[in-house]
Amino acid sequence: MSHENLYEYDYLGWLKQQKQVLTSGNWEKLDTTHLFEELAGMSRSRTSTTSKSLDRAIASSVRMAIQPTPQSNSMRLTILEQRAQIEDLLEDSPSRKDTFSQKVSTAYQRALIKAELETGLVKSNFLQHCPFSEDNILDPNFWPMPAHDGSDTSRGTKLL
Repeated sequence: MSHENLYEYDYLGWLKQQKQVLTSGNWEKLDTTHLFEELAGMSRSRTSTTSKSLDRAIASSVRMAIQPTPQSNSMRLTILEQRAQIEDLLEDSPSRKDTFSQKVSTAYQRALIKAELETGLVKSNFLQHCPFSEDNILDPNFWPMPAHDGSDTSRGTKLL
């Protein structure tokens, strides 16, 4: 069966075949077209997973910082799970740290849109730059708490 047919109809079979070709050093038999596609797709997938986890962690952190009511364990668990996922992705691919601060900024802007919809507050009322440092985002002991008077405190994070 040709590379094209095997790739289209038996993906696992294609992967096994490509592994055998790589192991044998038989480079001319590699299906480079589909290998390039797969490598690009893997990169996009990992980037997307990192962004989604960061979006969830920051959106939950923003909710924690603006809600005056006691925080639920469910929200804390969401943040912990997303932090763990982000740490795993950064550990597997340390070069992701090069773009992490930009991703934090983007995720924060998305979180503000969600916060605006959830609270009815206008986005321009919130700080426009993420108040959580990269270390805060990954720190399992950091919990954003409402700053009820709108100021930075040891327990709160100023967002408004």
